[in-house]
Amino acid sequence: AFEIDIKAPVYEQIYEKGRVTIDLREFIEARNEMLETACKEYQKYLPMVFASHQELFRDSSFQVILDEPEVCPLPEYKKSLGVAKNEIFNLIKEEGSEKLEVEFLMDLQAGEITEHPIGSIIGGAVKEILYAHVLPVPFIASAERTGAAIFKKHLNFARNNLLEQMTTIERDADAFQAARDSFQYTAQEYAIAVRTDVEFNRNLDTIYKQRSEIIEQEPDILDLFAQIIGGAYEVDKNGETQYRPVRNKRLKLSMDESSSTVRSMLDIGFYLHHLAKKSDILMIDEPELNLHPENQRRFAVLINRMRKFGIRVFITTHSDYIIKEFNTLIMMSHDYPHIAKIREQAGYGPNDALTCDKVSVFIAEDELRVVDGQHRRKRVPTLTPAKIDPQYGIEARSFDTTIERMDRIQRALHFGRDEF
Repeated sequence: AFEIDIKAPVYEQIYEKGRVTIDLREFIEARNEMLETACKEYQKYLPMVFASHQELFRDSSFQVILDEPEVCPLPEYKKSLGVAKNEIFNLIKEEGSEKLEVEFLMDLQAGEITEHPIGSIIGGAVKEILYAHVLPVPFIASAERTGAAIFKKHLNFARNNLLEQMTTIERDADAFQAARDSFQYTAQEYAIAVRTDVEFNRNLDTIYKQRSEIIEQEPDILDLFAQIIGGAYEVDKNGETQYRPVRNKRLKLSMDESSSTVRSMLDIGFYLHHLAKKSDILMIDEPELNLHPENQRRFAVLINRMRKFGIRVFITTHSDYIIKEFNTLIMMSHDYPHIAKIREQAGYGPNDALTCDKVSVFIAEDELRVVDGQHRRKRVPTLTPAKIDPQYGIEARSFDTTIERMDRIQRALHFGRDEF
């Protein structure tokens, strides 16, 4: 996360008057430059983000480009910040205004609060106003989510044990620093998506108290998810996560007693029930993990329903079932007389159709490219856009080639042919 610099006169007015007006125009004019600077700074952290060797990212670059029409006009912004039930800051930007009004709600003597938290709070508000409506809030379900769910108790124990050690040795500066460094080193052994997954599982009891926008606006999404996992998640009074099967609602299973499907869907289930809101981006690494082919099909329909709700979904997949189900939804989007009847007979909803302009697919493959100004082409890892036919759907040639070869081998075995 990058910081937005708040100048000294702002602090002076906060101390003197308890309020200040921030003119946003200078930030608006510099927003693209600030974002470019932040991207260059972020490049330095790529090895830590992926928990990989620094040399792998020597020539890497990271860039975010904002489309100007999407940035303006800036949305209204109203937020109160405080400790416990005591509000300390009010931050308000009215719709159509280019000014942020900041009010400090406590009697303040100079020196009682440092400039850093004030600058961080105001800078954070400016950053949200400038970028939050065009840069989506991400939620990442990593491929390691199944393990994170089952080892929650162990993770909590290890963390609490380390904190206890740090507390008992805090008078020994060298030992304290060594313990803290050890904790940081251990954390950095894992990619940021995995660390975030672990932290998410540790906080499920708190997340459970929240309600997502989907609960009120699109309960059909949650009904379909319940079909996929065959039940529902709960958090008991001790903060332990449990699974209640729909076939026996009196039975409650812990995560280590539950199936791999239940564990692999835990993050996504809590996100949908307790955090999801429109304009989010949901990133799922291999949604097919531990799912029966029929549930892989259901999950493709679930993705489309989330998309229609307003969540942008990004997945990486090796599942031919998911791709073929997307193709079914694309074929269902046409206004032919027989389609409505087939859709109803097959159990699809009236809004489950997917038009091909609402999906993008990229195939990870080696492709001949001219690299770094060289004259000769060489094979390099590339994301190649897949063709999407309005009638038949996605051309997943990496899957199709394998399936066709398997079919040829099986035909040869069945009919006794020497060549295939």
